[in-house]
Amino acid sequence: MKKVTKKEFFDFINPRDIICDCTNKYPYTTFFKTRRGMLVGKIVDSYPNKDGSGYPLLKNYYLKEVKN
Repeated sequence: MKKVTKKEFFDFINPRDIICDCTNKYPYTTFFKTRRGMLVGKIVDSYPNKDGSGYPLLKNYYLKEVKN
């Protein structure tokens, strides 16, 4: 997976027929998959401090890299 900006992430996800699945304990990780179950992206929430505390949560956006 390649780390991308929020705009790049949603520009890719929005026009597609994608479903999402939120998992793990808080803070969550949200997986974006095709209807056939192929993972195409994810959003990973995390705390800003290494000890697992603090707000606001950080959001990192990832898209599956496509080989040409």
